[in-house]
Amino acid sequence: MQGKLYIVATPIGNLGDMTPRAIETLRDSDCIFAEDTRVTLKLLKHFNIDTIAKRCDENTIRDMAPKITEQIRQGHNISFCSDAGMPCVSDPGYVLVEHALNSNVKVEVIPGASALISAIAACGFASENIFFVGFLERKKAAQVMQLKDFHKRFSNLHTSIVIYESPNRLLNTLENIAEIFGDSKIAICRELTKLHEEVIRGTADELFAEFKKRDKIKGEIVIVIDYASCVELGVQNPNINLSDFVKEIFEGLDARLSKKEIASQLSKKTQYSKNDIYDAILLIDKQLKSKVD
Repeated sequence: MQGKLYIVATPIGNLGDMTPRAIETLRDSDCIFAEDTRVTLKLLKHFNIDTIAKRCDENTIRDMAPKITEQIRQGHNISFCSDAGMPCVSDPGYVLVEHALNSNVKVEVIPGASALISAIAACGFASENIFFVGFLERKKAAQVMQLKDFHKRFSNLHTSIVIYESPNRLLNTLENIAEIFGDSKIAICRELTKLHEEVIRGTADELFAEFKKRDKIKGEIVIVIDYASCVELGVQNPNINLSDFVKEIFEGLDARLSKKEIASQLSKKTQYSKNDIYDAILLIDKQLKSKVD
């Protein structure tokens, strides 16, 4: 009888977030393949799990995937876990899952902690649409180009952009976000679920100033860009700043003018297109609807 591949989420900081199902799955597995056995063995020891753990990281996973899949086909139950959180999210675990599925091997996910989901819940931004980036390009020029691409692609969409970042690169990344996204709201979620967890909100410039004052920045970091706020400010491309005449839009809405009429009037008075202004009006109208009514 064929076994099964289990994708097991592990805590991102607080060991209390380890689920009973995850503990049972790891304990009952014939073998655990882990991103870093040194990290995973500490977890196994804490929960008195004596299952054998073997290393399977980004450098070896492509070569090991066929061997692991074959073990499952022979009847072994195998678990795979990353250092923290949900495997396959911003790590190469998908390679193993893809190979297993292509080999008609059953895959079962054991859900649990996730820095991505925790940050979205903690930041207080709208989450109808989420774009998960993972880690950005490291070199400045490549990262700026990447952020400009996101800016362009999501200019007409209410979304939150979620980025993973190293504490050593945080300040440089905040500088680049400020350059591309201007005064849009962002949140820094640091040390999620741990003793010194913090969520700080503001503009990229404000948060740069805050973290610049610190002697050392520690802990894993999630950055959430509230792109809806960026669009509401009219920063739909680097050359547009509709915040200069939000008051006139508000007055037009109060006067019961149609959105098209307001867009047409303001387009004649400024260098901005009717479409750009109309998109901003839709967002401002939604935000201020209680006053308009």
